[in-house]
Amino acid sequence: MENDWVTNFFDKCRLISDKEMQTLWAKLLSGEANSPGAYSKRTVNLVAELDKQAAVWLSNLCRFAAMHGDQPIPLIYDLDAAVYAEGGIFFGMLTHLDSIGLVKFEALSGFSLNSTFQPLELRYQGTSFLIESKLVASHPRVHIGKVLFTQSGMELARICEPKAIPSFVDFFLDKWVSDGLVVSSPYPYRGAAI
Repeated sequence: MENDWVTNFFDKCRLISDKEMQTLWAKLLSGEANSPGAYSKRTVNLVAELDKQAAVWLSNLCRFAAMHGDQPIPLIYDLDAAVYAEGGIFFGMLTHLDSIGLVKFEALSGFSLNSTFQPLELRYQGTSFLIESKLVASHPRVHIGKVLFTQSGMELARICEPKAIPSFVDFFLDKWVSDGLVVSSPYPYRGAAI
């Protein structure tokens, strides 16, 4: 590990007394020790300013993240949906996480993921979902919702240990099917035929 990183880390975490926040700092140090360069000084500095409530909100958001390669992507579509309210996701939370630099939140337009390869693969809690466009010549364009992690947000999302939300899988499968995508998965989907 770089000496500057280590010095900055210990300077920033020395006054932390909350047990859960100490655990977060320990995971950062452990992750950096195992993979030097995994956590930027910017992320360390952001965590130094992070309050416990924002850390809880980030952890809640990670429960809604699917993986595209090694990139976590929060699948936040309609904030009025019950699955988000039950999971602790709400407008004020997302605007706060945006303002402190953990996410980019686009309440109106949202974000899409394009792929030059078919099928596009996303994984949620270890289950793989292969997504294809019904148009033969088209590459899948998957609307992934209104939130993206920033670089620091992605680095912190990797140390979260989120619990799955079983009802969320049917929710995002319904969304993808209604968007006209073909989804293949071993998951026993109860909605329209995939």
